[in-house]
Amino acid sequence: TPSISSCNNKQYDGGTSATCTGSLSGVISGETANLGKTCTFANAAVGNNKTVTCTLSITGTNAGNYELSATSLTKTANITKKDVTASISSCDNKQYDGSDTASCTLTVSGKVGSEVVNATGTCKFNSSAIANSKKVTCSSLSLSGTNKNNYNLTTTSLEGSANITKKTITPSISSCNNKQYDGGTS
Repeated sequence: TPSISSCNNKQYDGGTSATCTGSLSGVISGETANLGKTCTFANAAVGNNKTVTCTLSITGTNAGNYELSATSLTKTANITKKDVTASISSCDNKQYDGSDTASCTLTVSGKVGSEVVNATGTCKFNSSAIANSKKVTCSSLSLSGTNKNNYNLTTTSLEGSANITKKTITPSISSCNNKQYDGGTS
């Protein structure tokens, strides 16, 4: 009789494979017959008490002497979120506009393959004053994208730099008043 005693929880890896412990009972003493098993989660997504199905077989020297009473068994296990980090790849320079708002491109490291997971946040210069290499802080970071629910963002804030340049303004003269001759040029 086959049995599965437990299945291990695992961190999200984009796959459905599971590791479970099982055994066979009823094997005659001195014979070699072991439980072979291939175990998989129903899907790869993060979740608790997820169904794991194990397809069973008998292996060993004396496997041909035995028949399984069940060819598959189920247990449950958890798939936990995978930790990822965010970083600033660049922050855009901007022309002075009186605000401290900054625009930065954030990247995510540690995700599985080419899954769609992005980092977003609120980025601000340390002041709105004009200067080169001004400190930019991005905070209130969160994940977005199709696969975001399978990940845990461990980064809480980021620092980068960018320039605030002078704003170019265009002068204009709307009109000039006529004057009576007074010998001056003003």
